[in-house]
Order: sequence, then C-alpha cells, then structure tokens
Amino acid sequence: RAFEDVLMYEGVITHYLPKGPEGEKGIDVWLALEAFEMAIYKRYDVLALIAGDGDFVPLARKLNTLGTRVMLLGWDFSFSDSAGNLREMKTSQLLYGEVPYALRMAEVMDASREGGDPA
Repeated sequence: RAFEDVLMYEGVITHYLPKGPEGEKGIDVWLALEAFEMAIYKRYDVLALIAGDGDFVPLARKLNTLGTRVMLLGWDFSFSDSAGNLREMKTSQLLYGEVPYALRMAEVMDASREGGDPA
C-alpha cells in the first residue's frame, strides 16, 4: 500500500482491473483510451508505459502525432507457471521501436548492480 501512496502523492494515476479466469480482458483498450484522452487535454507531460504488449503500438503512434512523450519501461523475464512450465515474457520489439524513450529494465538493473550507468 505504501507504494501506491507514493504514486498517488506524486500525481501518478494507476489503473487496476480484476483478472478473470482467462486473464485480463479489456485493459489494453481502456488504458489506451484513457491515455489518449488525457493527452488531448494535456493532463501529463510524459506517459510512462509499463507494458510489453504490442497492442500498445497504435497508442504510441497516436501519442507521438500529438507530440506527447512516451517512455516505455520494458520488463523481460522468465518464470515458472503453476504447472511448473518455464515461461518467458518479452517486450514487443515493435513497441520499443515506436517510443522515443525506452528503458530495458533488466539492463538498467544489471548496470546498477555492477555500479555502471545504464544509459
């Protein structure tokens, strides 16, 4: 809860939707519409998109045409699902190509551990 309090204090708007048995449904469209509407009304300076789904490519393109800066924080990782199968999550390369500011968080974290500069 403390993390959400910090985000709220800093003016960050978070979006949570319940996840059903088949996974999330509709959050991509809902988030895209919300981000686009807020960009039209100049409600933010930079959209920080923490996502990996290529479904956000059209949003990034539209925001670019409005002159809205988009920062992508891409998280690539592996994990074992409930059945013990190894799964890999990768951020869409198309999405990386559409945003002017992209951070590959694994590289940022590795550089931080090594005492280097990720940029």
